[in-house]
Amino acid sequence: MTANWNEFKKRTNIDTAPTKPGQPNWDAWLAFQRDLFVEHVTKYANAVHAKNPKVMVCSNWMYSVRQPEPMVAPVDYVSGDFDPSFGADRACAEARFIASRGKPWDLMAWSFLRTGNQGHTTKPVAQLCQELSVVLAQGGAVFIYDQPQRSGRLTSWHQDILAQVAAFCRKRKDLCHKTATIPQVAVLHSQTFYYRHNDPLFNFASANQPMEGALHAALENGFSVDILNEDALLARMNEYPVVIVPEQEALPQKVADALRAYVQTGGHLMLSGAEVAAQYADLAGAAPAEGEVQSGWVAADNGCVAAAGPWQKIKITSAIEFAPLLNGQEPALNLAGTPAATVNRVGQGVVVAVHGPVFRDYYQGHYPLLRRFIGDCLNALDASKLICVDGPWWIEMSARKKDGRMLIQFVNRSCSGYTSPSRHVVENVPDAGPFTVKIPIEAKPKRCYMAPDETGLEWTWKDGILSAHVAGLRIHNTLVIE
Repeated sequence: MTANWNEFKKRTNIDTAPTKPGQPNWDAWLAFQRDLFVEHVTKYANAVHAKNPKVMVCSNWMYSVRQPEPMVAPVDYVSGDFDPSFGADRACAEARFIASRGKPWDLMAWSFLRTGNQGHTTKPVAQLCQELSVVLAQGGAVFIYDQPQRSGRLTSWHQDILAQVAAFCRKRKDLCHKTATIPQVAVLHSQTFYYRHNDPLFNFASANQPMEGALHAALENGFSVDILNEDALLARMNEYPVVIVPEQEALPQKVADALRAYVQTGGHLMLSGAEVAAQYADLAGAAPAEGEVQSGWVAADNGCVAAAGPWQKIKITSAIEFAPLLNGQEPALNLAGTPAATVNRVGQGVVVAVHGPVFRDYYQGHYPLLRRFIGDCLNALDASKLICVDGPWWIEMSARKKDGRMLIQFVNRSCSGYTSPSRHVVENVPDAGPFTVKIPIEAKPKRCYMAPDETGLEWTWKDGILSAHVAGLRIHNTLVIE
């Protein structure tokens, strides 16, 4: 520890290293420790590459959601193993972020899980296929962790399950592996915000909740979503019809300036958080008023849903009120006297600002009416170039492309029966039933079909919109557009 303190002083000119959160220079101390880890992996990777440049080096979970800064260590690919239980949920965010890194990548599923004090049990084929489909749909590779007997002998019936899962994956390889995104909705995963709020050194605490809440809400409203860190957003922002900045307060000035330029030139931006009016008054078209509302409600559909705060009271300067904040559950009577959301036209673009932590709230509760409220906000952006699914919220759509074809990936995230804290196994994935996807595309396609599973499909093209009506979805399938 003394050696670490001395090195910390040498690098930072800070005389005393802190020992706990809240002390001066705690953030600098954490950044120093993270730097040491990156230097360790760099030294290791360089040594391996010096011995044999063809050997590929990876450090588990490095440069994933839990380490969102620019890639400095010379790793050759990105990988991690998602949670044994509810693995598809962890893969949902990780796959979309790692896919943006520009490196080969894979994710590993556990073939078994454990609930409570029970021993491990092997997952059914349906659960493994569902978990892996989330990764396949983002263009990644997959593998599965299985334990042999203590003697080293493979358990034969485990291999029967894995063979079925392998056949499922290989059937989809040409349609999934190494696809590229079709930019649609970008959610910012700011390394600046993350390291201000996570649990040292690379654990989540609550720092990932706004980002993952935005991811879930956008997916469940039928959109395709990518997750980008600050550097990727700066490089690629103008490719995306919609950008969401979910409660990522105090961003670097260069990121804030880029968001302003994006909107001026026609971008569609959604901002959320109690700090929006103070930090982006020009974009939000609103300024902070005195006071906060610690908890409130917002109206959606024909009802009202709780939305925990704090909510910033605002005064409108150039925006219009999109939705009022409520102090009770009767929309016609319980007005809190301040907007919950505003819409502002800036230059050629549109900004929807939600003045409270709506995406953190959605992550923590996934209330259906809050999903509907967020969907209404996204629709208010009026982004005409978005592909969108009209169907059950549990159909996860990813817009991808490869070899001159559009490959619209669909994953069915539902399950028969139910899961609970004492029931983690997905025994069956029921057919999601019919749904429609609408795709802006300039010219009429030569051919559209579902693959690799044969599924009923009817499609029409008119005035630049392809409408595809899909008869059903088991676990994963792809709409191929040529």
